[in-house]
Amino acid sequence: MLSPEKSQLAPFFLAGAILLGIGLWCLIISLMGRLGGWYRLAEDYRSADEMPSTRFRFRSAMLRWAHYGNCVAFGVDHRGLHLASFGPLLGHPRLLIPWSDVSLTPKKVWWTRCAELRFRRAPDIPVLISARLADKITSVADPAWSTSMHHASIAARSAS
Repeated sequence: MLSPEKSQLAPFFLAGAILLGIGLWCLIISLMGRLGGWYRLAEDYRSADEMPSTRFRFRSAMLRWAHYGNCVAFGVDHRGLHLASFGPLLGHPRLLIPWSDVSLTPKKVWWTRCAELRFRRAPDIPVLISARLADKITSVADPAWSTSMHHASIAARSAS
């Protein structure tokens, strides 16, 4: 049983542990955004715009080594490709990349078909997405961009 002095300190220890956990989580998220490249993309492509109505939520993406599992929304409109994180990734700014800056390359990583997005103003930040998501994006993207990507199925092109 706790002594009266120790029982009075218990709420402070609990509050301290909670604050320490929140602080560590914020540090991890910040490091993930910096080392993965999200903040680098935001230097050139930060957007305050709302996501367009055509969007694909709860999607995964890999930026360099940082895996964003089921916590990224991809939006598509005439202006370009929108990216937004949500949930525990508050603090990652929304992005809007014009279609003229987006390139897409089919890839096969291990046994998984995927697509690599690259951006003209930040070519050192690859964004890997599933082939299925890439097909959805190209099917609703700006027609001029989709045509330049030879709108064949990304899944089919990455099979070889």
